Amino acid sequence: MATGTLALLARAGWKVRIATMTGGEVGSATLTSQQIREQRLKEAAAAARVLNGHYH
Repeated sequence: MATGTLALLARAGWKVRIATMTGGEVGSATLTSQQIREQRLKEAAAAARVLNGHYH
């Protein structure tokens, strides 16, 4: 994500909406696909909240 750009847009009054095309279930040597997916989706939702936005 281009989080810096989203932060600038949010500061300027734009509504921020974030969506991902995948759940992030690849990329961990220690977590199962489902565990890493849940973690990544929670991280994305938390990032949207920091920007006063919404994650879909």
